[in-house]
Amino acid sequence: MQWSFHISEQSSGYYCVEAKRFSGESITAHGGEDAIPRILQDAYNAEMKLGTFHGHAAFHITSSFLPKWPSIYHERMFGCWTVGERDKLPSIDYDGRDFYLMVSETPDCYSWQGHIDRLAKGRSGYFEKLYTLSTKNG
Repeated sequence: MQWSFHISEQSSGYYCVEAKRFSGESITAHGGEDAIPRILQDAYNAEMKLGTFHGHAAFHITSSFLPKWPSIYHERMFGCWTVGERDKLPSIDYDGRDFYLMVSETPDCYSWQGHIDRLAKGRSGYFEKLYTLSTKNG
């Protein structure tokens, strides 16, 4: 696990959130529930600044934030990866050949999808979706 995330509700609806990388870097954010997806975005951007390839960075943040979910990284398959149980929903899948990230919560459509480059841009919606999944499914 590359990152650990600690979320502490300081008072009703006010959070202190810390993201800590295995190498010692840490980031903190304070605020409402929006501080949680914001720290995920900040951790992703920090990982990218360290030179991590965007697909790897997304995997590190996603699998670290959802540590109870099974995760698999397919190095020999263009860096494709899955976080979630095989053939069960919800799941998060990354197609490393097309650089495309997909979140599935129902069998008939994606609840979020987009090119991996969207994650580096503010408010892509992915990190909000990640937080929502964590509250529903641990």
